[in-house]
Amino acid sequence: MGLLDRISFNNRSQIDLPSERTHMEVQSSRYQEEENYPFADALSESPWAEAPSEQEHHLLSNDYSALAPRPGSIEETGVSQQLLEDLLCRVLFQTGTSDTETLTSIIGLAGPVVDQLLTFLRSDERLEVLGPQGASKGLRYSLTEAGKNYAHDCFERSGYVGPAPVSIEHYASLLKQQSVRQHTISQKDVTNAFSDLTINADLIGQLGSAMHSRKAVLIYGDAGTGKTYVCSRLPRLLGDSILIPHAVAVGKSIVRVHDSTIHTAAANAQAGNPLLLKDTYDPRFALCERPFVVSGGELTGDMLEVTYDPSTRQYHAPLQLKAGNGIYLIDDLGRQKIATAELFNRWIVPMESGTDYLNLASGDRMIVPFDLILMFSTNLNPNDLADAAFLRRIGHKIKFNILEPHEYAQIWSQVCTGHNIRFDQQLVDYVIDHLHKPNQIDLLACHPRDLVGAALDYLDYMQLPRELDTNSLNLAWRTNFVKGTG
Repeated sequence: MGLLDRISFNNRSQIDLPSERTHMEVQSSRYQEEENYPFADALSESPWAEAPSEQEHHLLSNDYSALAPRPGSIEETGVSQQLLEDLLCRVLFQTGTSDTETLTSIIGLAGPVVDQLLTFLRSDERLEVLGPQGASKGLRYSLTEAGKNYAHDCFERSGYVGPAPVSIEHYASLLKQQSVRQHTISQKDVTNAFSDLTINADLIGQLGSAMHSRKAVLIYGDAGTGKTYVCSRLPRLLGDSILIPHAVAVGKSIVRVHDSTIHTAAANAQAGNPLLLKDTYDPRFALCERPFVVSGGELTGDMLEVTYDPSTRQYHAPLQLKAGNGIYLIDDLGRQKIATAELFNRWIVPMESGTDYLNLASGDRMIVPFDLILMFSTNLNPNDLADAAFLRRIGHKIKFNILEPHEYAQIWSQVCTGHNIRFDQQLVDYVIDHLHKPNQIDLLACHPRDLVGAALDYLDYMQLPRELDTNSLNLAWRTNFVKGTG
């Protein structure tokens, strides 16, 4: 079946849907000690090693139209006319017949720019002009037979359909201007971020110091101590929303960056008039909250490289680029599909130089700022996962400990409040003294949620009042822990 046979007006290439990714070999040299580094030249030549300038810091980060003004001509888009013509042909092939307003809303370029492209297509007899019809008050456009043949060739080169890409140079500049280093994090900010959680002051201080430094962080401790949940609160410390491009142009290729499964639209995101030049920021960008990307045991090496999907003929950005200007948490470290040593090797150059080097199957190369806070989380012994030389490169190592009884009770109370049920300190004492201690089970942050939830499941099933008692909690305990079979 040919590619065009799989393309229709509502085809998945018009929207962002997850797809299977092909394996791309990760070129990672075996980790060596500090004195044997093979990349000294790369570190010294990095254009992104320096922090953003004072002028860039004071750039109005919330004046998004200044960060990404709408281009008024093909030249101002920063990408080649050929790339834009190909994109417009693919859009017209999918839509069949469209007016200027529809085309501008799809490819994110203002009316005057789209008109320029339509003029070029018409001069080459790839386009025909039709009169208004129905709700459309303007001229409509459709591909000629020659235009459809050309669109077929366009789809062979790339299956991308969506907002026009921005240049890789523009995106690299924007990553630097929206840097995680731009926002000062204070003790008050950190305290407020965790005000509704039970977390000891020492741990808050360590997390705050780590976030303030923007260095790589290793979180470790027993499973269930709340590592992942606490880390999910950290992006709110990084400041304003950011602009993320839907796609970037790298040579003759287009790489998708925006991912609706990862990036959350900002509350203040605005949709401007697609026909106007100076109405809000460039629609080729999406205004999003700072990303918090998490990968766990499913992590493979190809997920950290630009991948190519041959079924849709599209390139996809790696996870760390999707986490740009935000946080990337590698959870369950030591259990991922990629070998831990290979995973650590992958980060040596980016962590040292502040630059990531990404290769495309087309032969093109992306060189982008490595601007994010890289975090690792594990319930294994860190000394069993990495040698001392690599651990030194992780700026902060933070241990999550088991709870004290009073902390356990505070979390239990919060869980009860969340379920709108009565908190009973005597029941908490019973769970600690008669269940945890005899069974030698540590007090973990996950236990109140798990035990209360299981007890309520039982009460609801039995159609009993939602009032916790020793009977329901004993049953919850038995269902929550696996007994030995020996």
